[in-house]
Amino acid sequence: MNTRNTMLPELVPIIGCLLVALAYGDQPPQNNEPQCAGDGSPWRDFDFFIGDWDVIDPDSGQRYGRNTLVMSEQGCLLMGRWVNINGGTGTSMNFYDPLKKQWRQIWQSAPAMTDQTGGLDDQGRMQMEGQIYYHATGLRAPFRGTWSPIGPDRFLQEFWQYDVAEDQWNLWFRGEYRRIDEPSSDERGMENAP
Repeated sequence: MNTRNTMLPELVPIIGCLLVALAYGDQPPQNNEPQCAGDGSPWRDFDFFIGDWDVIDPDSGQRYGRNTLVMSEQGCLLMGRWVNINGGTGTSMNFYDPLKKQWRQIWQSAPAMTDQTGGLDDQGRMQMEGQIYYHATGLRAPFRGTWSPIGPDRFLQEFWQYDVAEDQWNLWFRGEYRRIDEPSSDERGMENAP
């Protein structure tokens, strides 16, 4: 009789437990809910950005376009979809990066892309800094953004691009976001997106 074959079924559960213990150390898995699905900071720091927004020039009142931000991936990602009044579009991914312990925004459009990281300042503004890259020319430059809440249904978004030749930051975009009560068809469609 071969005792090696009869002992194998008894060893499989023991080996499995050892592998789980090695993978999780002293901390057994509590549940399958990701940290970013919770209600606390820093995961919820940018939730004021969620919604369907009219974006206007705060000085003239001219409408620039519409931006729709929805929560995705069980609260781990904010997806944005921009459409300006001329039909130009762009998409953003906004998420807390636990490896860098910072928020990150990646914006992609046909003319340019940006990649920025940062977090909330002591006044509750989201501030990020990174780079902009222009697809047609290959030009890249330092870039920064600020999202400043000015009420429960309004905030100011400002972007600056650094001009190396002039050694100064130049305003690139300034828009006031005003919440739209009725969700757009795009927003309803993104809620069910994979």
